[in-house]
Amino acid sequence: MTTKSTSLLYLGRDPKKYDKCVNTPIYKSSTFIYESVEDFLREDSPFHTDATYGRSGTTIIHELEDAISTLEGADHTILTSSGMSAIILALLSFLQAGDHVLIPDATYKCTKRFVEEEFPRLGIEYTYYNPNLTEGIRSLIKQNTKAVYMESPSSGTFEIQDIAKLTSITKEYGLISILDNTWATPLFFQGMQHGVDVIVQSLSKYFSGHADVIMGAISYKNPNHDFIRSRFRNYGAIASPEDAYLVLRGLRTLSVRLNQHYISGMAVARWLEEQPYVAQVMHPALPTFKHHHLWKQYYTGAAGVFGVVLKKSDKEPLYKCINELKYFGIGLSWGGFESLIIPYELQTLSIRTRVMEGNYIRLNIGLESAQDLIDDLDKSLKNLNYIDNA
Repeated sequence: MTTKSTSLLYLGRDPKKYDKCVNTPIYKSSTFIYESVEDFLREDSPFHTDATYGRSGTTIIHELEDAISTLEGADHTILTSSGMSAIILALLSFLQAGDHVLIPDATYKCTKRFVEEEFPRLGIEYTYYNPNLTEGIRSLIKQNTKAVYMESPSSGTFEIQDIAKLTSITKEYGLISILDNTWATPLFFQGMQHGVDVIVQSLSKYFSGHADVIMGAISYKNPNHDFIRSRFRNYGAIASPEDAYLVLRGLRTLSVRLNQHYISGMAVARWLEEQPYVAQVMHPALPTFKHHHLWKQYYTGAAGVFGVVLKKSDKEPLYKCINELKYFGIGLSWGGFESLIIPYELQTLSIRTRVMEGNYIRLNIGLESAQDLIDDLDKSLKNLNYIDNA
Protein backbone atom coordinates (compact mmCIF):
# COMPACT_ATOMS: atom_id res chain seq x y z
CA MET A 1 0.00 0.00 0.00
CA THR A 2 1.41 3.39 -1.03
CA THR A 3 2.17 5.72 1.88
CA LYS A 4 0.74 9.24 1.99
CA SER A 5 4.20 10.81 1.73
CA THR A 6 4.77 9.02 -1.59
CA SER A 7 1.23 9.70 -2.83
CA LEU A 8 1.81 13.43 -2.36
CA LEU A 9 4.34 13.35 -5.21
CA TYR A 10 1.82 11.95 -7.70
CA LEU A 11 -1.62 13.26 -6.74
CA GLY A 12 -3.09 15.91 -9.02
CA ARG A 13 -0.69 15.38 -11.91
CA ASP A 14 -0.41 13.01 -14.87
CA PRO A 15 2.27 13.67 -17.53
CA LYS A 16 0.42 11.36 -19.96
CA LYS A 17 -2.60 13.69 -19.90
CA TYR A 18 -0.67 16.94 -20.21
CA ASP A 19 1.89 16.60 -23.01
CA LYS A 20 4.47 14.89 -20.76
CA CYS A 21 4.59 17.90 -18.38
CA VAL A 22 5.79 16.86 -14.92
CA ASN A 23 3.54 19.56 -13.43
CA THR A 24 -0.14 20.08 -14.26
CA PRO A 25 -0.46 23.11 -16.57
CA ILE A 26 -2.46 26.19 -15.62
CA TYR A 27 -5.62 26.56 -17.71
CA LYS A 28 -7.05 30.07 -17.60
CA SER A 29 -10.47 30.42 -19.15
CA SER A 30 -13.83 31.89 -18.25
CA THR A 31 -15.52 30.41 -21.31
CA PHE A 32 -15.73 26.97 -22.90
CA ILE A 33 -16.63 26.47 -26.58
CA TYR A 34 -18.97 23.69 -27.76
CA GLU A 35 -19.19 22.06 -31.17
CA SER A 36 -22.99 22.11 -31.24
CA VAL A 37 -26.00 23.66 -29.53
CA GLU A 38 -27.06 20.17 -28.50
CA ASP A 39 -23.76 19.56 -26.66
CA PHE A 40 -24.04 22.90 -24.89
CA LEU A 41 -27.64 22.39 -23.78
CA ARG A 42 -26.88 18.90 -22.54
CA GLU A 43 -24.17 20.11 -20.16
CA ASP A 44 -25.82 23.40 -19.19
CA SER A 45 -29.07 21.88 -17.93
CA PRO A 46 -30.44 22.46 -15.34
CA PHE A 47 -27.64 24.81 -14.24
CA HIS A 48 -23.95 25.40 -14.90
CA THR A 49 -21.92 22.23 -14.47
CA ASP A 50 -18.18 21.89 -14.05
CA ALA A 51 -17.69 21.93 -17.81
CA THR A 52 -19.66 24.97 -18.95
CA TYR A 53 -18.26 28.06 -17.20
CA GLY A 54 -14.95 28.98 -15.55
CA ARG A 55 -16.57 29.99 -12.26
CA SER A 56 -17.00 26.29 -11.50
CA GLY A 57 -13.28 25.72 -11.99
CA THR A 58 -10.82 24.67 -14.64
CA THR A 59 -8.71 21.54 -15.02
CA ILE A 60 -5.96 22.35 -12.53
CA ILE A 61 -8.53 23.23 -9.87
CA HIS A 62 -10.26 19.89 -10.34
CA GLU A 63 -6.93 18.06 -10.17
CA LEU A 64 -6.22 19.64 -6.78
CA GLU A 65 -9.76 18.92 -5.59
CA ASP A 66 -9.32 15.24 -6.50
CA ALA A 67 -5.95 15.12 -4.74
CA ILE A 68 -7.38 16.51 -1.50
CA SER A 69 -10.36 14.15 -1.69
CA THR A 70 -7.95 11.23 -1.89
CA LEU A 71 -6.01 12.47 1.14
CA GLU A 72 -9.18 13.08 3.18
CA GLY A 73 -10.94 9.88 2.16
CA ALA A 74 -13.75 12.03 0.76
CA ASP A 75 -15.92 11.61 -2.33
CA HIS A 76 -15.72 15.30 -3.24
CA THR A 77 -13.71 18.42 -2.49
CA ILE A 78 -14.51 21.98 -3.51
CA LEU A 79 -11.84 24.67 -3.57
CA THR A 80 -12.91 28.11 -2.36
CA SER A 81 -11.36 31.56 -2.42
CA SER A 82 -10.26 31.39 1.25
CA GLY A 83 -10.40 29.23 4.33
CA MET A 84 -13.04 31.57 5.73
CA SER A 85 -15.23 31.17 2.65
CA ALA A 86 -14.95 27.38 3.07
CA ILE A 87 -16.22 27.67 6.65
CA ILE A 88 -19.09 29.97 5.63
CA LEU A 89 -20.20 27.83 2.68
CA ALA A 90 -20.07 24.65 4.76
CA LEU A 91 -22.24 26.18 7.48
CA LEU A 92 -24.74 27.80 5.12
CA SER A 93 -25.09 24.59 3.11
CA PHE A 94 -26.99 23.08 6.03
CA LEU A 95 -28.44 26.07 7.91
CA GLN A 96 -31.34 28.38 7.14
CA ALA A 97 -33.61 30.76 9.03
CA GLY A 98 -35.03 29.10 12.12
CA ASP A 99 -32.19 26.55 12.46
CA HIS A 100 -29.77 26.21 15.37
CA VAL A 101 -26.05 25.28 15.37
CA LEU A 102 -23.53 24.49 18.12
CA ILE A 103 -20.14 26.26 17.91
CA PRO A 104 -17.08 25.73 20.18
CA ASP A 105 -16.52 28.77 22.40
CA ALA A 106 -12.78 28.77 21.57
CA THR A 107 -13.24 28.70 17.81
CA TYR A 108 -11.25 30.79 15.31
CA LYS A 109 -12.02 34.44 15.94
CA CYS A 110 -13.11 35.10 12.35
CA THR A 111 -15.55 32.18 12.52
CA LYS A 112 -16.89 33.63 15.76
CA ARG A 113 -17.20 37.08 14.20
CA PHE A 114 -19.12 35.69 11.22
CA VAL A 115 -21.48 33.76 13.49
CA GLU A 116 -22.13 36.72 15.78
CA GLU A 117 -22.55 39.34 13.03
CA GLU A 118 -24.27 37.38 10.26
CA PHE A 119 -26.36 34.63 11.86
CA PRO A 120 -28.74 37.07 13.62
CA ARG A 121 -29.35 38.77 10.24
CA LEU A 122 -30.08 35.37 8.68
CA GLY A 123 -32.37 34.20 11.48
CA ILE A 124 -30.01 31.38 12.48
CA GLU A 125 -29.59 30.58 16.19
CA TYR A 126 -26.28 29.51 17.69
CA THR A 127 -24.98 28.33 21.05
CA TYR A 128 -21.35 28.31 22.11
CA TYR A 129 -20.26 25.10 23.82
CA ASN A 130 -17.22 24.02 25.82
CA PRO A 131 -15.09 21.93 23.41
CA ASN A 132 -14.35 19.54 26.29
CA LEU A 133 -17.97 18.35 26.26
CA THR A 134 -18.91 14.92 24.96
CA GLU A 135 -22.07 13.43 26.50
CA GLY A 136 -22.82 16.83 28.00
CA ILE A 137 -23.44 18.27 24.56
CA ARG A 138 -26.78 16.45 24.49
CA SER A 139 -28.26 19.05 26.84
CA LEU A 140 -27.50 21.78 24.29
CA ILE A 141 -29.22 20.09 21.35
CA LYS A 142 -32.59 21.64 20.52
CA GLN A 143 -35.43 20.55 18.27
CA ASN A 144 -34.18 22.96 15.60
CA THR A 145 -30.47 22.04 15.92
CA LYS A 146 -29.11 21.05 12.51
CA ALA A 147 -25.33 20.97 12.88
CA VAL A 148 -22.42 20.73 15.31
CA TYR A 149 -19.30 22.61 14.30
CA MET A 150 -15.94 21.43 15.63
CA GLU A 151 -12.44 22.85 15.58
CA SER A 152 -9.74 20.58 16.91
CA PRO A 153 -7.44 21.79 18.28
CA SER A 154 -9.32 24.96 19.22
CA SER A 155 -7.79 28.23 18.10
CA GLY A 156 -5.73 29.79 20.85
CA THR A 157 -6.51 27.27 23.61
CA PHE A 158 -5.46 24.24 21.48
CA GLU A 159 -8.01 22.01 23.22
CA ILE A 160 -8.54 18.64 21.51
CA GLN A 161 -12.12 17.52 21.00
CA ASP A 162 -13.21 13.90 21.37
CA ILE A 163 -14.26 13.69 17.74
CA ALA A 164 -15.47 10.08 17.59
CA LYS A 165 -17.71 10.50 20.64
CA LEU A 166 -19.14 13.75 19.31
CA THR A 167 -19.85 12.36 15.84
CA SER A 168 -21.57 9.32 17.35
CA ILE A 169 -23.93 11.76 19.09
CA THR A 170 -24.50 13.86 15.97
CA LYS A 171 -25.40 10.75 14.00
CA GLU A 172 -27.77 9.63 16.75
CA TYR A 173 -29.62 12.96 16.49
CA GLY A 174 -29.37 13.20 12.70
CA LEU A 175 -27.12 16.27 12.80
CA ILE A 176 -24.37 17.30 10.40
CA SER A 177 -20.86 17.40 11.85
CA ILE A 178 -18.42 19.95 10.40
CA LEU A 179 -14.73 19.98 11.39
CA ASP A 180 -12.01 22.57 10.78
CA ASN A 181 -8.97 20.34 10.25
CA THR A 182 -6.47 23.04 9.23
CA TRP A 183 -4.07 22.44 12.15
CA ALA A 184 -3.51 18.73 11.55
CA THR A 185 -4.22 18.35 7.81
CA PRO A 186 -5.26 14.86 6.63
CA LEU A 187 -1.67 13.70 7.12
CA PHE A 188 -1.93 13.95 10.90
CA PHE A 189 -5.69 13.37 11.37
CA GLN A 190 -8.26 11.49 9.30
CA GLY A 191 -11.56 13.09 10.29
CA MET A 192 -13.82 11.01 8.08
CA GLN A 193 -12.52 7.79 9.61
CA HIS A 194 -13.93 9.11 12.88
CA GLY A 195 -17.38 9.95 11.55
CA VAL A 196 -17.00 13.59 10.47
CA ASP A 197 -19.43 14.53 7.67
CA VAL A 198 -17.75 17.68 6.32
CA ILE A 199 -14.14 18.83 6.66
CA VAL A 200 -13.04 22.40 6.03
CA GLN A 201 -9.53 23.74 6.00
CA SER A 202 -7.45 26.70 5.02
CA LEU A 203 -5.04 25.74 2.24
CA SER A 204 -3.29 29.05 2.93
CA LYS A 205 -1.48 27.29 5.78
CA TYR A 206 0.42 24.00 5.46
CA PHE A 207 -0.84 22.93 2.04
CA SER A 208 0.70 25.94 0.31
CA GLY A 209 3.48 26.28 2.88
CA HIS A 210 4.99 29.45 1.43
CA ALA A 211 2.72 32.23 2.75
CA ASP A 212 1.73 33.24 -0.77
CA VAL A 213 -1.75 31.75 -1.28
CA ILE A 214 -5.24 32.42 0.07
CA MET A 215 -7.48 29.38 -0.50
CA GLY A 216 -9.86 27.03 1.30
CA ALA A 217 -11.31 23.56 0.78
CA ILE A 218 -14.49 21.69 1.71
CA SER A 219 -14.35 17.87 1.63
CA TYR A 220 -17.37 15.60 2.06
CA LYS A 221 -19.13 12.35 1.13
CA ASN A 222 -21.74 11.83 -1.61
CA PRO A 223 -24.91 12.35 0.51
CA ASN A 224 -23.95 15.99 1.12
CA HIS A 225 -22.98 16.82 -2.46
CA ASP A 226 -26.15 18.60 -3.61
CA PHE A 227 -26.32 20.79 -0.48
CA ILE A 228 -22.72 21.99 -0.74
CA ARG A 229 -22.38 22.18 -4.51
CA SER A 230 -25.50 24.33 -4.91
CA ARG A 231 -24.30 26.82 -2.27
CA PHE A 232 -20.90 26.95 -3.96
CA ARG A 233 -22.48 27.74 -7.35
CA ASN A 234 -24.71 30.41 -5.85
CA TYR A 235 -21.94 32.21 -3.97
CA GLY A 236 -19.24 31.96 -6.65
CA ALA A 237 -16.31 31.82 -4.21
CA ILE A 238 -13.96 30.18 -6.73
CA ALA A 239 -10.21 29.82 -6.26
CA SER A 240 -7.84 30.97 -8.99
CA PRO A 241 -5.96 28.51 -11.25
CA GLU A 242 -2.65 30.20 -10.39
CA ASP A 243 -3.23 29.59 -6.69
CA ALA A 244 -4.26 25.99 -7.38
CA TYR A 245 -0.91 25.50 -9.12
CA LEU A 246 0.94 26.88 -6.09
CA VAL A 247 -0.92 24.59 -3.69
CA LEU A 248 -0.24 21.57 -5.92
CA ARG A 249 3.42 22.55 -5.80
CA GLY A 250 3.22 22.78 -2.01
CA LEU A 251 1.60 19.35 -1.91
CA ARG A 252 4.85 17.73 -3.08
CA THR A 253 6.73 18.76 0.08
CA LEU A 254 3.81 18.73 2.55
CA SER A 255 4.91 15.59 4.39
CA VAL A 256 8.54 16.70 4.70
CA ARG A 257 7.56 20.17 5.90
CA LEU A 258 4.92 18.96 8.36
CA ASN A 259 7.33 16.52 9.96
CA GLN A 260 9.94 19.23 10.36
CA HIS A 261 7.38 21.67 11.85
CA TYR A 262 6.42 18.89 14.27
CA ILE A 263 10.00 18.13 15.33
CA SER A 264 11.06 21.77 15.67
CA GLY A 265 7.81 22.78 17.37
CA MET A 266 8.26 20.09 19.99
CA ALA A 267 11.87 21.14 20.63
CA VAL A 268 10.86 24.77 21.19
CA ALA A 269 7.81 23.82 23.28
CA ARG A 270 9.84 21.54 25.56
CA TRP A 271 12.43 24.26 26.06
CA LEU A 272 9.77 26.85 26.88
CA GLU A 273 8.24 24.57 29.52
CA GLU A 274 11.48 24.80 31.49
CA GLN A 275 11.69 28.61 31.51
CA PRO A 276 10.86 30.40 34.78
CA TYR A 277 8.75 33.09 33.08
CA VAL A 278 6.42 30.54 31.42
CA ALA A 279 3.17 29.62 33.19
CA GLN A 280 1.83 27.17 30.61
CA VAL A 281 2.66 25.84 27.14
CA MET A 282 -0.48 25.01 25.15
CA HIS A 283 0.87 22.28 22.87
CA PRO A 284 -1.28 19.13 22.52
CA ALA A 285 1.72 16.84 21.97
CA LEU A 286 3.30 17.73 25.32
CA PRO A 287 2.59 15.08 28.01
CA THR A 288 1.85 17.91 30.44
CA PHE A 289 -0.98 19.33 28.30
CA LYS A 290 -4.42 18.51 29.69
CA HIS A 291 -5.71 17.02 26.41
CA HIS A 292 -2.55 15.11 25.54
CA HIS A 293 -4.39 11.78 25.90
CA LEU A 294 -6.85 12.81 23.16
CA TRP A 295 -4.04 14.02 20.91
CA LYS A 296 -2.33 10.66 21.39
CA GLN A 297 -5.58 8.83 20.63
CA TYR A 298 -6.41 10.65 17.40
CA TYR A 299 -3.32 12.30 15.91
CA THR A 300 -0.16 10.98 14.29
CA GLY A 301 1.72 14.28 14.53
CA ALA A 302 1.43 17.90 15.60
CA ALA A 303 1.53 21.24 13.85
CA GLY A 304 4.18 23.84 14.58
CA VAL A 305 1.71 26.39 15.94
CA PHE A 306 0.92 26.54 19.66
CA GLY A 307 0.23 28.93 22.50
CA VAL A 308 2.31 30.06 25.48
CA VAL A 309 1.03 31.74 28.64
CA LEU A 310 3.74 33.89 30.18
CA LYS A 311 3.55 34.91 33.82
CA LYS A 312 1.72 38.17 34.33
CA SER A 313 3.66 41.36 33.57
CA ASP A 314 3.24 44.77 32.03
CA LYS A 315 2.66 44.75 28.28
CA GLU A 316 5.34 47.27 27.35
CA PRO A 317 8.35 45.12 28.38
CA LEU A 318 6.77 42.09 26.68
CA TYR A 319 6.26 43.97 23.42
CA LYS A 320 9.85 45.22 23.62
CA CYS A 321 11.09 41.63 23.91
CA ILE A 322 8.95 40.54 20.95
CA ASN A 323 10.18 43.45 18.84
CA GLU A 324 13.79 42.38 19.47
CA LEU A 325 13.33 38.84 18.12
CA LYS A 326 15.43 38.12 15.04
CA TYR A 327 13.82 35.01 13.56
CA PHE A 328 10.17 35.53 14.53
CA GLY A 329 8.13 37.82 12.32
CA ILE A 330 5.22 39.65 13.93
CA GLY A 331 2.26 38.60 11.83
CA LEU A 332 -0.97 36.67 11.53
CA SER A 333 -1.53 33.27 9.91
CA TRP A 334 0.76 30.27 10.26
CA GLY A 335 1.85 27.13 8.45
CA GLY A 336 4.40 28.87 6.25
CA PHE A 337 8.17 28.42 6.15
CA GLU A 338 8.83 31.40 8.42
CA SER A 339 8.42 31.53 12.20
CA LEU A 340 5.85 34.00 13.54
CA ILE A 341 4.81 35.41 16.89
CA ILE A 342 1.75 37.40 17.89
CA PRO A 343 0.43 38.49 21.29
CA TYR A 344 -3.23 37.91 22.18
CA GLU A 345 -5.49 38.91 25.02
CA LEU A 346 -6.32 35.80 27.03
CA GLN A 347 -9.87 37.08 27.45
CA THR A 348 -10.51 36.78 23.72
CA LEU A 349 -9.64 33.08 23.43
CA SER A 350 -12.72 31.69 25.19
CA ILE A 351 -15.07 32.42 28.04
CA ARG A 352 -13.11 29.95 30.18
CA THR A 353 -9.71 31.63 29.71
CA ARG A 354 -10.98 34.73 31.48
CA VAL A 355 -10.11 33.13 34.81
CA MET A 356 -6.47 32.71 33.76
CA GLU A 357 -3.80 35.31 34.41
CA GLY A 358 -0.75 36.11 32.36
CA ASN A 359 0.31 37.26 28.92
CA TYR A 360 -0.48 35.04 25.97
CA ILE A 361 1.61 34.65 22.83
CA ARG A 362 1.07 32.36 19.86
CA LEU A 363 4.08 30.92 18.09
CA ASN A 364 4.33 29.48 14.60
CA ILE A 365 7.50 27.43 14.39
CA GLY A 366 8.77 27.56 10.83
CA LEU A 367 11.58 25.76 9.05
CA GLU A 368 14.51 27.54 10.68
CA SER A 369 16.87 25.57 12.91
CA ALA A 370 15.08 24.84 16.21
CA GLN A 371 18.24 25.77 18.08
CA ASP A 372 18.42 29.16 16.34
CA LEU A 373 14.80 29.80 17.35
CA ILE A 374 15.47 28.76 20.95
CA ASP A 375 18.56 30.99 21.12
CA ASP A 376 16.52 33.88 19.70
CA LEU A 377 13.75 33.44 22.27
CA ASP A 378 16.24 32.98 25.10
CA LYS A 379 18.16 36.13 24.26
CA SER A 380 15.00 38.23 24.23
CA LEU A 381 12.54 36.66 26.68
CA LYS A 382 15.08 36.11 29.47
CA ASN A 383 14.70 39.83 30.06
CA LEU A 384 11.27 38.96 31.46
CA ASN A 385 12.84 37.57 34.65
CA TYR A 386 11.39 40.58 36.49
CA ILE A 387 8.05 38.75 36.28
CA ASP A 388 8.98 36.80 39.44
CA ASN A 389 8.44 40.04 41.35
CA ALA A 390 5.23 41.06 39.53
